[in-house]
Amino acid sequence: MKHANRWYLPAVLLLLQGCGGAERRLDEEARAWQAAAPSSYAFEYARSCFCPGAGTWWRVDVADGNVVQAAPVDSTYIGKGGPVPPPNGQPTIDSIFAMARRALTGGNDSVAVAYDSAYHFPREINVDHDRRAVDDEWSLRVRAFRPVGR
Repeated sequence: MKHANRWYLPAVLLLLQGCGGAERRLDEEARAWQAAAPSSYAFEYARSCFCPGAGTWWRVDVADGNVVQAAPVDSTYIGKGGPVPPPNGQPTIDSIFAMARRALTGGNDSVAVAYDSAYHFPREINVDHDRRAVDDEWSLRVRAFRPVGR
C-alpha cells in the first residue's frame, strides 16, 4: 500500500501548479495586452449561455477604455430573448480580462481561456461552474478585433 500512494503528492502538486499556471498566463497576457493595446479599437463578440440574448454577435467600438457604440451585427442565431445586451453593459477588452480572472479564481469546475496571438486578449473563455449540473455553462468568443484610427 505504501507504493500505491507514491503518485499522490506529485499529482496534487501538478494540479495546484496547473491552477496557478492559468492565472500566471492571464497575468502575462494582460501585460502584453497593455503594452500593445491601441487606444481605440473595435471587435465583435458573442455570449453562449442559457440566458437572454445568448448567441447574438455584437460589434463594440471602444475609445480610451470606454464603449462608445455597440450594435448587433449577426443574429443568425438569436438565442432566448432576442438580441438583448448584457445586464452589466457591453464589454471592453479590459472587462473581458476581468471576466476571465473571475472565472479562473471563482471556484468553477472547468475554465479554459484562449488568447489572441497578436494583441494577447482573451479570444475565447469557456466556463463550467459545476460539471454535474446542466445548463450552467457559459462562454464568450471574440472575433474581428481591429485597431481604429492612429
